[in-house]
Amino acid sequence: TCIDDTPQTIIITSHPLPEIVLSGGGSICADGSTADIIFTTSSGTPPYSLSYSAGLNSNFVSNLGNIYTIATNQAGVYTIQDVTDSKGCKATAINGSAFVNINPLPEVNITAYPQPANILNPLIYFIDQSILHINGVWDFGDGDTLSTTSLNNKINHTYSDTGTYQVSLSIQSDSGCINVAWQTIIISPVFTIYIPNAFTPNNDLYNDYFLPIVDGINEYEFNIYDRSGNRVFNTDKTNVSWDGKMNNETEYADAGHYVYSIILIDYNGKERTYEGTVALIR
Repeated sequence: TCIDDTPQTIIITSHPLPEIVLSGGGSICADGSTADIIFTTSSGTPPYSLSYSAGLNSNFVSNLGNIYTIATNQAGVYTIQDVTDSKGCKATAINGSAFVNINPLPEVNITAYPQPANILNPLIYFIDQSILHINGVWDFGDGDTLSTTSLNNKINHTYSDTGTYQVSLSIQSDSGCINVAWQTIIISPVFTIYIPNAFTPNNDLYNDYFLPIVDGINEYEFNIYDRSGNRVFNTDKTNVSWDGKMNNETEYADAGHYVYSIILIDYNGKERTYEGTVALIR
């Protein structure tokens, strides 16, 4: 019988078990906001593999460092099911949980009348038809705002100029969630025209130009003719006047009566024609 008396060496390595803590969560609004769920692992040997549940759903992720964070808008209770480190050691110290609550947005709705309105009557009434809110802020699109704590209230606002305004109502629920409604308000110009019957182009800085005054138009053509039917002036610009010269040259027209013709399309798309005479006085 042979006996081997050579000493034998046995190495036993002890790896620490991973420990993990779950934290985070909270209450968020149903507007795309997210809450952070944080998994913090200590001890053990990274990287780690993690199994956790989110409500009724189970999830598995691997190759994790000591801190793993997810941004979520999935409601429910988050718990850890299992953690394993790179040595195959499973955590026995699992602590914490997280809860994510989703608060609904308040339902926002507004109406406005009359629409469209014009600058002669620019008073607009607004009605807050929202629900589930405790306060709100009106923005009338012209630089004016109004805070309100009244629900389903009726307010009014007067506009000082023509234009298109984007009005908003931003409301807040008792949980701090915010929702916004928009309404387009149109204040139209009113068509007006004034046509002088005489002018004196003598360079005395008084009544030197013949210029019809128009407002509330989309298209415009203004012509001047002499008594023989020859056109002596033409423009499609409402701010261009006749200075009494022949076809915008240096020669002045003779004193007398000239025929004007104005063809325009007003803001509402209606075509209008005006003809008459103007006296050029020297």
